[in-house]
Amino acid sequence: MFRRFASKFNNQFALFANNKQRSTLILKAIQPKRSLLAFPTLALTSFCALGYFYQTQTVYNAAAEPSQGLDSLEQIQEKASEFGSLEEEKKTIEYLKRHLEAYTKLKGDKSDEVAVILMLLASHCIASGEDKLEGIKYGERSCDIFLELEEDKHMFLDQLDDLAGMALQVSTEEAIRLTQKALEYKQKLKGEKYPGVIISHLALGELYMIKDDKDKANQHLDQAKNLLNSLGQPTEDPDNVNFEACEKFHSASRYDESNAYCNKAINYLKTTKAKKNGDNTLKEGRAIDILAQNALALGNAEQSVEHLLILNDFLEKNLTEKNDPYFYSKGQNFVKVGNIYFDKEDYEKALQNFRQALDQFQHVKQEGGQVLVYITKRTMADVFAAQREFQKAHDILKEAYQVAKATFGESHPNTKNDELLLKDLESRGYK
Repeated sequence: MFRRFASKFNNQFALFANNKQRSTLILKAIQPKRSLLAFPTLALTSFCALGYFYQTQTVYNAAAEPSQGLDSLEQIQEKASEFGSLEEEKKTIEYLKRHLEAYTKLKGDKSDEVAVILMLLASHCIASGEDKLEGIKYGERSCDIFLELEEDKHMFLDQLDDLAGMALQVSTEEAIRLTQKALEYKQKLKGEKYPGVIISHLALGELYMIKDDKDKANQHLDQAKNLLNSLGQPTEDPDNVNFEACEKFHSASRYDESNAYCNKAINYLKTTKAKKNGDNTLKEGRAIDILAQNALALGNAEQSVEHLLILNDFLEKNLTEKNDPYFYSKGQNFVKVGNIYFDKEDYEKALQNFRQALDQFQHVKQEGGQVLVYITKRTMADVFAAQREFQKAHDILKEAYQVAKATFGESHPNTKNDELLLKDLESRGYK
């Protein structure tokens, strides 16, 4: 749930019309597609959302037509279908709140119309960033109504999971509350062995790890493990439960268990059926990456290198679009291998991999590419210094310094520190 791979953003809220000819709402919410644990130093991307209404096969019934001076749901959609400046967003939110109050009085607080307006309010409150928690509560109320009214409840259970992921930006406690609520709904409506129940236990395990409550984290991870074991050895895993498990057990530093689930996930993700879903290609790559991280954590550096090189071959074969994420990922894998060899004092192999990383980073068009170039060149200077090749250390450090000046500015601590190191080397005759 919270884990997502790479940098694509594309989660969907989908509320489909049932046989009563209700309108369809699709609310797309953008959220980071990697585990929150995978971004220890980065601020989380703001969640944005866009709501659309689509009429069903017939014109929406008379209940949605303008009444008592109200706009119809179609008109509300028209006015709330796009996002604007912060001031425009505030006006849209006030407009939706007025109609929420009016439709609640007209139709009751558990009507389709109210649920739809609540979901639109959720999207705009979250997108504006003014009050994400309020937006999440609107979304929760909408899900509660649809879970009571709709026959197909599966999609709304997923929406509670997504809301919990959004809530984590604001409050870990709120994220835990919503995930626990989703878990209880799933247990009640689908039964204990429903894959979504296992995913909720895994999500709670990750959330309690974030909260640093390892006992509760491990309790939920153990429950997920027991439920997975009770399923036996299914040949298919369309919900990617094993993939979720490999990530969550990795986050909890339970590396051997994570490895077992990674291998199961990869075996399924390699199948023709799984490959029909493009996102599964990214999941397979992420699972290989986790195997590499687990191996390093377990003290097996050579095995970690093997997995990282396998991952680069995988990227080469499967990511045909050579874009920024491709070059980022491939270059960073070479950096990881280089760092492993640096730690092992195999300096030539370290330098070889750092140079391969630079070959990838030179294709990155975004500014972040220059940051990676700087870090790599700066590390290469350290390698040359460790070899006592101080002239080479000076030369590559000077290149790193020029990148730092252009990227961070002359007053940045990294730039100043590199300038001092260069002066020290030059005072010793290395120029």
